Amino acid sequence: MEECKYCGCTELERIPKPPHIGVYCKSCGKWQKWEKHTNNPKTREEYRDEYLDRQPATQEQIYYIKNLQKNGISKFQANKIIEVLKGEVV
Repeated sequence: MEECKYCGCTELERIPKPPHIGVYCKSCGKWQKWEKHTNNPKTREEYRDEYLDRQPATQEQIYYIKNLQKNGISKFQANKIIEVLKGEVV
């Protein structure tokens, strides 16, 4: 069982930091190690989608993300498209 090197907590979370996945302690938030995507049962996009689910989004962004996902675009790709469009508009 994995545990934090700093506080000993056994709850660790995996956050995508391309091209790897960072393993962080849920209690103290400190980085533990990098993992390759090939070492994990989840795909890179599943980790990104989980991470993005925790990020606040406006109602407008949620609307556009859902519509883009209906067309087969992942949540991560949809957020990237929105970010690019924001830059173009400003």
